[in-house]
Amino acid sequence: MIDVSGLPQRVMLDSSVLTITRKDCDHEEAPTCRDLYEQLLKAGKIILLPTPAIAEYMSTPPHEPPPRQRGVEVIPFDDQAAAILGKRLPKRVFMKRKEPGATGAIVKYDTMVVACALRGLAGALISRDRGQLNLAKEVDLGAYRPTEIQPTQGDLFTLRHKATIPPIPPPADESGR
Repeated sequence: MIDVSGLPQRVMLDSSVLTITRKDCDHEEAPTCRDLYEQLLKAGKIILLPTPAIAEYMSTPPHEPPPRQRGVEVIPFDDQAAAILGKRLPKRVFMKRKEPGATGAIVKYDTMVVACALRGLAGALISRDRGQLNLAKEVDLGAYRPTEIQPTQGDLFTLRHKATIPPIPPPADESGR
């Protein structure tokens, strides 16, 4: 069981996590992602689902949206998210189109998800995509892989890259040394 007590109150899940929470998914990280989802809800955290991730989730049969329940909030990629993307995210996220005669740029879903996280006031983004996590960090958003969140260890909780538990010093001998 994963301990989510060290995570912020509002956490956005990327499609790389959301899509493998399906009961029929046999991906090696699926049990971790399902447990994470369940523990976030049990802890009273708010799970934010960006609309681009919902679109990706629904692209796989049975083409149904993820379950909606208390504690789950959908964050749209709308005009507010577009403004955040245009103003706060680095210009390199806009990829030039390579087709002959094409104009404009392409914006990846990953970038739209980070903009949705900022729009939804997420304290963290949980994703399995390293590039997306790096982008989230660039805009001062907490960014974690599901496998970085440690299982419950009594009252101890840590995120592998955020904190370490110092070793317990050996007891002093009778002479005080």
